[in-house]
Amino acid sequence: MNNITDTYDTDYHAGILVITDKANGSEHCVQLRNNNGRNITQAQFKSSVASHGFERACQTFIKLAAN
Repeated sequence: MNNITDTYDTDYHAGILVITDKANGSEHCVQLRNNNGRNITQAQFKSSVASHGFERACQTFIKLAAN
C-alpha cells in the first residue's frame, strides 16, 4: 500500500504505516493493535480512506502516531 499526493506520502512496511508530511518533511509511524494483539493498522487505514478520503485519513493517523 503506497499512496502519494501533493500533501502526503504513505507506505506500509512490516506492519507499520509510515506517513510523510511533504509540507514540513516530517515522518510519522503508526501501528494499531486490537485487544488480542493483532495488527489492525492497514485495515483501519483503508477503512478511513474509504469513508473520509486519503487526506483526512492521513491527518487522523498522524494524530494517532507516537511522537
